[in-house]
Amino acid sequence: MTTEEINASLDSMLANSKSKPFLNHLIKSYFPSTNVARLLEAPKGDFKCVLTRVSLESAKELSDENKLGVTGKATTTFMSNSAYKVFEAWVLDKAKGGDKHIHWLLKTIKGDKPKPTNNNEVPKAPAFKQATFTLSDGNDFLSKLKAKLESDGK
Repeated sequence: MTTEEINASLDSMLANSKSKPFLNHLIKSYFPSTNVARLLEAPKGDFKCVLTRVSLESAKELSDENKLGVTGKATTTFMSNSAYKVFEAWVLDKAKGGDKHIHWLLKTIKGDKPKPTNNNEVPKAPAFKQATFTLSDGNDFLSKLKAKLESDGK
């Protein structure tokens, strides 16, 4: 499947009330990306991409990077590595585009939040407590300093 075909399939899943719970499951299982793990060994049974239905291979059987199978946290589904990249971009595009359901769903995911990947992002400056100083504080200090210098004979 092409990127456009996968995106169209995901859009139809989002619009269909019967398939939306399964889409919710996929998003919760595969987000954030720290939940995604490459499969070292092929599982028994159906080992096909949940989005494209292409047969997958484990890392041991790897011969084509596009067929590398990945899985998410707390799911029995699998995705091809290339389909996962499209899925991840689709979810993030929907969230950035203002899709309220996807935005809500991402906010409900527990654990590590997705980290910004923009290396040009300027970190926030540390918060400093502002010092308070009044003119009378300065005068008191200066008068004490003057008295000390006078007592020292300078």
